[in-house]
Amino acid sequence: MPFLFLPASYFAWHYSRSLAEYWQVAGNLIWFVFNFFSINILIKTLLSPWHRLQDEPVPITKPIKFLEGFIVNFMMRLVGLIIRLSLLVFGLIFTLASIVVAVVGFIIWFLMPVLIGLAFIGGLYFLLI
Repeated sequence: MPFLFLPASYFAWHYSRSLAEYWQVAGNLIWFVFNFFSINILIKTLLSPWHRLQDEPVPITKPIKFLEGFIVNFMMRLVGLIIRLSLLVFGLIFTLASIVVAVVGFIIWFLMPVLIGLAFIGGLYFLLI
């Protein structure tokens, strides 16, 4: 007779413990995507030179060398800005996509017992007609 309690215990698990665990897993996924793209580090180092490529500082008394160093440093910072900004945009897009996937998955998980029941009834209907 314990199998008679199976549907009630399943629904109790499905709508209580599993929902809490689902949000834990979804939170871990969102955290992973956010940290995989290193969003915090990209924001902090947005204007840093790319791979620390820069010229040594030259005194302004040598204007040609100073201008060369300034242009190289500016270009390396510009390259760093473009690459970091593109990674930042991709990271934020994927983080937002993982949030959307988590919400859609929650809605599907919440409706799954009803959808399974409807699919079973629909299958019986198509089997009998």
